[in-house]
Amino acid sequence: MKIKLKKENVEGYITRIQRELHIADSQTDIPVSAAIGYAWTSEKEKNLEKLLHEADEAMYENKKELKKERQNLYGFKTITVFRSMCADWFIQ
Repeated sequence: MKIKLKKENVEGYITRIQRELHIADSQTDIPVSAAIGYAWTSEKEKNLEKLLHEADEAMYENKKELKKERQNLYGFKTITVFRSMCADWFIQ
């Protein structure tokens, strides 16, 4: 099954997830965060390997930013638990 999404919708979903994570983080003594990255293409022919690589790169950049924020906020390094997830469907 192919799902049609717009880039703006995906960005909106990410914003909502980040908002919920921020709320959860503010309500606990244990830091709560998640690095999120995605890739988008409007090309008719979609190269899944390329998209996954771009999404991974974006996620790692986000992870670095989150880590810096945590270090600035808490003044020490935090332990990061990381799991990479990806979709196996194409966005048309």
